[in-house]
Amino acid sequence: MIEERLKTLLRDPPIQDDGFRTELSMQIRNKARQAEKKRPLIRMLNSVIYMSVAAAVCIIVLYNLLPGWGERGAGSDSFVEERLIYEQSGKKILAIYPDPERMAGQYSGFIFSFTEPLSVFKGKQLTIQAIHLKTGASELVSSETITTSSSGYEGLQRYTTNLVVPFGGAWRLEVKVDGKFYADAVIHYAEPSWEESERFNAGTVKMIGTEERIGLVDVPFYAGQAQKAMWCIWRFPFELKESSLEIQALRKGSVEKRTLFSSKAYGIKQPFAAIGGGVRQSVNSLNFPEPGLWRILPYVNGKLLDTIVIKVQKSE
Repeated sequence: MIEERLKTLLRDPPIQDDGFRTELSMQIRNKARQAEKKRPLIRMLNSVIYMSVAAAVCIIVLYNLLPGWGERGAGSDSFVEERLIYEQSGKKILAIYPDPERMAGQYSGFIFSFTEPLSVFKGKQLTIQAIHLKTGASELVSSETITTSSSGYEGLQRYTTNLVVPFGGAWRLEVKVDGKFYADAVIHYAEPSWEESERFNAGTVKMIGTEERIGLVDVPFYAGQAQKAMWCIWRFPFELKESSLEIQALRKGSVEKRTLFSSKAYGIKQPFAAIGGGVRQSVNSLNFPEPGLWRILPYVNGKLLDTIVIKVQKSE
């Protein structure tokens, strides 16, 4: 039977005078109908593929063109929400109250409210560090041995401190007790201003900086040329026999901090001298490698006191 069927198929030509033979014509029509049924599915799959490729292209374009894109994920702060409370086992142990108008590059105050009793902290080293989530830069907030409670409280419900950070974005405030992690929080800072710092008079001397906090004698700086720099610092802890001064600087458009001076590198144990009126003075030399706007970062005993923006001129 099978052989007879094959012989018949082979004997009959597929195309007759008036077109395809009836059986083959029916097979073609059936296949055409099946193909027509599959076509919408193919169109849908093609549309999905097209939209996926288009979305991928858009992401790549945004990644390369828009500010902040391409800096997500590890080492990024773009999607990190601000968090001012830390809980442990469902119990709040720390709440932070920052300056609501804080901006990078400017001095701002904080209140750390610890809910646990003073006995948890008394006689121990309480250290607070700020870590910039995007660059990994670290700034000391405070570090001290706790001996007494907050004024008017039984514990550390009103532990006050201050902080200056060089970069805008998200910062993680990490609290350690005797070197062990205790709590943390995340705060956001507005981007810093790059306008030159204010100028003021200290007696007969013209300075640039923050009046009654820190000032640099206002003299011109030229790229690639060492220039004598004289500093005045107010509200300085005079009881310290030894201190350190480190001057770092950040050029506009860069996140690379450069060290321009370090008292420790020169073996200077006390770089400050009292000049009366609750002011201390320090003299050193600064050399900026390139012209443009620079943010000077003066660190006293490891902590950033403030920032000063100056314009460095091209070499004459």
